[in-house]
Amino acid sequence: MIRAIVLGISIAIITSIALAQNQSDVEVSSGVLSRAPDDVPEPAITPEQRELMRERYEEMVESSEGTIDENPPGPPGLPLVDDPETVVIERPVASNDQQRLSATASTPSPGDLVIGKTVSDPNVVNQTLIVEPGVSNMGQSVFYLSNNLFDYSSDGGVTFTSLKIPGGPSDAPNFCCDQTIVFDPGRSIWIWAALYTNTGATNAVVKFGVIKNPGKLACSYIYDPGGTANNIKVDYPQLGLSDNKLYLATSESQAGSWLRARMLRIDLDKLLECPKTYGYQAVNFLPKSKRMWAPIRGAKGTMYWANHNDASHLRIWTWPESAKSPTSVVKQVQTTTFADPDCRGGANNQDWIQKRGWQIYDAIRGALARGGVASPCPDCGRLQFYWNAAKDSNHKQAHVRSAVFGLPDLDLLAQPHVHNGEYCFGYADVHPNARGDLGVTIALGGRENGGGRALAAGVAIEDEYTTGYKLETVQITTSGTDMPSSKNKNWDQRYGDYLSVKPHDPCSLWWVAGNYALSGGGGPSNVVANYVEFGRQRDKNCWDRWNQVVPTVLP
Repeated sequence: MIRAIVLGISIAIITSIALAQNQSDVEVSSGVLSRAPDDVPEPAITPEQRELMRERYEEMVESSEGTIDENPPGPPGLPLVDDPETVVIERPVASNDQQRLSATASTPSPGDLVIGKTVSDPNVVNQTLIVEPGVSNMGQSVFYLSNNLFDYSSDGGVTFTSLKIPGGPSDAPNFCCDQTIVFDPGRSIWIWAALYTNTGATNAVVKFGVIKNPGKLACSYIYDPGGTANNIKVDYPQLGLSDNKLYLATSESQAGSWLRARMLRIDLDKLLECPKTYGYQAVNFLPKSKRMWAPIRGAKGTMYWANHNDASHLRIWTWPESAKSPTSVVKQVQTTTFADPDCRGGANNQDWIQKRGWQIYDAIRGALARGGVASPCPDCGRLQFYWNAAKDSNHKQAHVRSAVFGLPDLDLLAQPHVHNGEYCFGYADVHPNARGDLGVTIALGGRENGGGRALAAGVAIEDEYTTGYKLETVQITTSGTDMPSSKNKNWDQRYGDYLSVKPHDPCSLWWVAGNYALSGGGGPSNVVANYVEFGRQRDKNCWDRWNQVVPTVLP
C-alpha cells in the first residue's frame, strides 16, 4: 500500500507494489521549495573546524543507523557462477597525452578504447582523503568537484580555479561535503547540489541550484525537510535527470534514528526560470533497516533506481514522468556477501574499503542502456546496476557486482561481475553515452591478506565491442603507490563513496570521468585527482572536432 500525503491528509492507495517482510509502507508526498537569497557568503571557519564538523557529522550519521542486518531473512538467491575475470591494462599516461588500448598498437581499430585527455587538478592536493569527485563539461568548460572544493576550468583542464562555494541557511550555514553535478544538454544548464550543516553537526540540509554560465549560480534552493524544527537531518544527496524532470535522492534521519530514503522530483522547465517558489513531488521509503537511493543515469521518459531488499533480491523502482507515484518489483539475483573485505596493499599496506562501501544499505549505481547485441531485443532498452561486494566462494577478492534487466518487463538477462583474483574492485560509476553504450569509472587495488597492488582507478566501456554485458578490460588512468592512511581511522579510513563519469558534451558519444589515487604516501598531500576524457576510436573524430569548443554565454 502507498500512503499519499497531500496537504497533510493521508490517503490510502492500493497499488501493485509488493513490500517485503519487515518493510513498512511507502509514502507519496508533495511540497514547495523557496528560492534562496543570492550571494550568501559561507562563514569563515578554519580547516581544523571544518574537519571537526565533518567528523561530528559522520558520527551523527553512524549513530542514526542503528544495528544493520547485513543478511536479513529472505528467499535464497540464484546460484553463483564462474564468470571471466576482468583484465586490467596499465600504461603510463602523461598529462594531455592520448593513449589507445588496442590489440594492434600500430593500427587504430574502431573498437580501441582511447584516452583523449588525462589532466590533474592540483587544487585537490592537501584537502581531504575522501575526494568523492564529481565532473561535468561543456567543451572547454570543465567542473571538478570534491568534498572540499568547487573547481572550474575554462581551458579544458589546463588550469583549474577554485570557485567560491556559497553559504547555506542560518541553521546550516557551512558547506560540508557530498557535492554532485549534472548537465542537461537540451536546456544547456548544470544543476549542482551539496550538503550543508552547522559546526556542531546538529542539523543538515541540501542546497542545490542552476548554473547557466560557469562561475555563478543563476538561482539556488534549500531542501530542508525538518524546517525550523531542525528535526530531520539529510545525507547523501544524489542528482539525476530524465527528459523533463530533475531528481534528488537523499537519506534522512530523525531523533537519532534513520528515518527514510527519499526521492524528490522537480519540473526542469520551471526550474530553468528560477521562480521564487515551485512545487515538488516525493516518494519516501521507510523500511526498518536503512537503505539508500541514487537515480539511474541516462533516464528518458521514466526514472528507475534500485535498492537491496535482502542479500539475494533487488527492489527496482519505476517512476514514469506521467505518473504521480512509482511502482516497484522485487527481482532475484545471485547472493551478495555483505562484509568488511580485506583489501590491503600499496607501500603502506593499508585497507581502502574498511569503514564504508560494503554495506547492504549502500546506494546502487545504475544506468539505462540500449539492449545490445547480447539482448533478446537488441533495440530495446535495459537497466544495468553495479554495487560493491565482499569475496565469496566464486570470487577470491572484493569485487563489483552487476545485474542486467531487460525493459520493459525487467527480466534478468545477465550478472556480469567486475572481478579479478589478484586485487579488489570497488565504487563503480556508470553513465550511457548518446548511443546507449556504457562508460564506467572504477577503483581497484589491495587484496585478501594484504600485500596487494596500490590503489588505482580506471575507465572501461561496455558496448558491441565487448562480450555480453561485461566490462572485459579496465584501463588505468590514475595510478598511485599507497592506500589511504587516515589519522582518524574510526571515521575516514576509506576511499570515499563514489567516483564520477558523465557523457562528454557536446560530443556525447565520448565520456568524461573523475577519479583519484595516492602517490608518495597515504595522506591528503598525496592525492592525485584526475580528469579524464575517453571513448572509442570509432567516435574519435567527434571528440577531435568538439573537445576544444568554448561555450557561448547564455542570457
